[in-house]
Amino acid sequence: MSSAVAHASRSYFAFFDIDYTLIDCSSGMAFGLECLRAGVIGLGDIARAVWWHTAYQLGLMAETEIWHLSTGRVIGRPEAPIRLACQAAHRRRVRHRVYREARDALARHRAAGGVPALISAAPRYNVLELARELGIEHTATAWANVIDGKMNDLTGVEIPVGPMKRVFAQRLCTAHGVAPADCWAYGDSRADIEMLELVGHPVAVNPKPALLRVARARGWTIARWHEPSAAQ
Repeated sequence: MSSAVAHASRSYFAFFDIDYTLIDCSSGMAFGLECLRAGVIGLGDIARAVWWHTAYQLGLMAETEIWHLSTGRVIGRPEAPIRLACQAAHRRRVRHRVYREARDALARHRAAGGVPALISAAPRYNVLELARELGIEHTATAWANVIDGKMNDLTGVEIPVGPMKRVFAQRLCTAHGVAPADCWAYGDSRADIEMLELVGHPVAVNPKPALLRVARARGWTIARWHEPSAAQ
């Protein structure tokens, strides 16, 4: 992969999923634990989150369904403590879990003129904190509508999962005059397949079974990343 990146001749995007792709954990679960610590949610909410996460891993629930259920638990509550919990989750539970190989990939793409972008359904402020730390300008995230400082509703919210990941990636390419065929994308699960299909250089990172089958059938690059590390 490194030689192909090094010989890129024009600007392009490198799209990254976050959970289990850029980092070796669930940022949503980290957020939930910090919300519990801050008294924003209770143990029952954590139990539900654990079950939803397990059900997703088993293919029993879709990621969009989990997103709506989990976000729905905080509708009507003040946003400020939820935002602070996201930021605390990043500092305490996420920032040291970025794969060293992901940091290397980011450096290679930048050296070749690539522009990294994060496309993730993880809690928005988790995504923004990670983007800030890694120096990534472009992000695609989802969040509840906030009115008068409260998490109000989910009307019109576009969640970057499955086909919508492709939509967000295509929008960035169109806005910046970039050809998707020149771009790279990194993901770990079936929710990333459409984004990977869009680009000329798809990379399945530690792929779960559904993505692994597709990656093998289509000859996509399969990467094994193992070494989480804090910022240097």
